[in-house]
Amino acid sequence: MTREKKFDHAITVAEKLGLKLIIAGTGSDRAQLERLAGKHTTFAGSVSREQLRELYRGARALIQPGIEDFGMTAAEALACGTPVIAYGTGGAREIVRSGVHGILYQEQLPETLAEAIRNFLRIERAFDPGNLQKQGMKFATNRFRQDITRQVEYLLKLRNT
Repeated sequence: MTREKKFDHAITVAEKLGLKLIIAGTGSDRAQLERLAGKHTTFAGSVSREQLRELYRGARALIQPGIEDFGMTAAEALACGTPVIAYGTGGAREIVRSGVHGILYQEQLPETLAEAIRNFLRIERAFDPGNLQKQGMKFATNRFRQDITRQVEYLLKLRNT
């Protein structure tokens, strides 16, 4: 939980809209974020991989208001069948197709996050968990290994010909 992750945006919006927000993890800004939080926000702290998987599976959506280089949390949420609401830059653009795997919003402001959540709530039922899982699995470790191995083998063949 650091300033760059913009958890304050998620808390502000969840409290304003009256939506339950669970924040997993730890970080230097936790105490400040706890002061901002109200009755709709829960801090789960450090969780195991199994607990995190259950949080993803039980969530209506993952909210990712910060800029992520890759966005492993988005890929993990999708692999659990959970749509993603994210600031549409960085890794989120590579992982989430807006309207298909979740909602991407373009201005990193609480107001635009709130509008993205409202849009999500209007079309929430349109997100197919099987389609989300398929997208999330594109970023699984074993798939990266297979792709890299295939590329190295291809390059070795080219070199030897």
